[in-house]
Amino acid sequence: MTNKNKSLRFGSIVSIIIAILIYFVGQMITSIIMPLINSSSGIINIFIFCVITIILTLIVAFKVYGFKPSDIGLNSYKFGHYLIFGVILAFLCQLIMLIISIILGTTEIVSVEFNIIPFILAVMLALGAGVSEEILDRGFLASVLKPTKNKWLIILVPTIFFTVVHIINVLISQINITTGIIALITTFLAGLFLILIVIKTGSLTMAIAWHAGWDFFMSFFGINVSSIENGTVFLALKTTGSALLTGGTYGMEASIIAPIVLVILIVLFYKFYPQVKATKENKLWSMD
Repeated sequence: MTNKNKSLRFGSIVSIIIAILIYFVGQMITSIIMPLINSSSGIINIFIFCVITIILTLIVAFKVYGFKPSDIGLNSYKFGHYLIFGVILAFLCQLIMLIISIILGTTEIVSVEFNIIPFILAVMLALGAGVSEEILDRGFLASVLKPTKNKWLIILVPTIFFTVVHIINVLISQINITTGIIALITTFLAGLFLILIVIKTGSLTMAIAWHAGWDFFMSFFGINVSSIENGTVFLALKTTGSALLTGGTYGMEASIIAPIVLVILIVLFYKFYPQVKATKENKLWSMD
């Protein structure tokens, strides 16, 4: 039985439920492991959860659905180009948002200093989230929905799933309803951009690079990552003013600056970045 037929056999609803179960089983296993390693670090907790999620997703994708790595966007096509481009694009996004907030007077650079432990934790957080969420959402979940031939379903379901699982971050940060909604809009737009990357490139490489870079450079510039505080990696910032401009304790993703930047990014990427054609030779991921 081909992987396409297996996806049809399980059906879209069952496949979505399986993706949800991967997420919650990962949380359960993490809650069992954390007391054993005696660590109170939230980032270590997240990193372990991400590693477990990657393992569970790959087991289900390869053993249950019979996918090959290329079926879920794991390929080496233009690997170096996509990796570098994704990281640079993420850096520019964060740099632009930081500059805008400084110009608006809501952010002030207090000090410049490099700290190795927060740097390592920032890398762990970025790689863990970037790899695990892309493999589960834009890799596995988008792929199991391809047999439906419904392009909007393939685009929206992983994006909504990605947004919903971030609700817990909004609740933890205890921000007001308005900034909480903005945070979720930002997450939704980021999810749309990430699936657009996969559609345009036929690969998860740039999506993983941009996602990881987005999270890392937030930490690097001293900004909370979806409510997660990592300490000073390179810049120590002081924020003042309305949470609509600063994002409050959630970070820049809950400010009105982030969704505006993402909308512009989506439009420019959609219009100007070339569409790669998938063939049997290059084995790229496609919506067909």
